[in-house]
Amino acid sequence: MQVEALRRQRNELSSQAKGQKPSDEQVETGKQLKDQIVDLEHKLSSIDKEFLSLLEAVRISFRKIRRRREENAREEKKWGEPRQDDVQDHLDWGEANG
Repeated sequence: MQVEALRRQRNELSSQAKGQKPSDEQVETGKQLKDQIVDLEHKLSSIDKEFLSLLEAVRISFRKIRRRREENAREEKKWGEPRQDDVQDHLDWGEANG
């Protein structure tokens, strides 16, 4: 949100100077806004990488747990005829459908 607010300020500043030479104050403010945006985007990039790696680790751990549960599952009773269509669990369906 901070990045978006800074970009909005930068865009407003550039629209004020449209068609004319920007003042020294506007140039300085523009440079400060640009530096702040670059700094926040850099921080956001590192946070995003960490988030994606943690998300992948959780996904892998969940799959291991699911496999163990499936290996330990046993059939107690059967009622009626088994389904003939191809049923996917939600993780497989999600990966197949993006």
